[in-house]
Amino acid sequence: MELSPPTTPIPAAISIENPLWNHLSWRRERHPAAIWLRGKDYIYIMTIAEFNSTLNQNEPPVSLNPLLMALWYDAKGDWKKSHEIVQDIDTKEAALIHAYLHRKEGDDWNADYWYQRAGTKRTNHSIEEEWDSLVARFIS
Repeated sequence: MELSPPTTPIPAAISIENPLWNHLSWRRERHPAAIWLRGKDYIYIMTIAEFNSTLNQNEPPVSLNPLLMALWYDAKGDWKKSHEIVQDIDTKEAALIHAYLHRKEGDDWNADYWYQRAGTKRTNHSIEEEWDSLVARFIS
């Protein structure tokens, strides 16, 4: 049975804590910007370029998951709001953004603590490269 995407995608980003996450299957060979849900409906996944284009807006897209929301606020210069978002999420992914934020503010000791919580070590990449890497990781 050949599946084809609906003509209008549902604009949304997937949350890693979404209970549907385990029921999703990737069908990239059919439609690279979609996650198929049980073979019928799908949720549109924003590309990195689309995410970056939202930085021209005054408010973040409502469909962003909390991790991307934190990175959005950071890119807009609101470190405090970004930090408030990730400090309340107890996952390795949030710890990685938390580490990045403390590294960005120059608090290497605190950053290293959060990198350890994320199960990794501080990168030697620039802050800008790390931000790009985080966006790429959490948008896909």
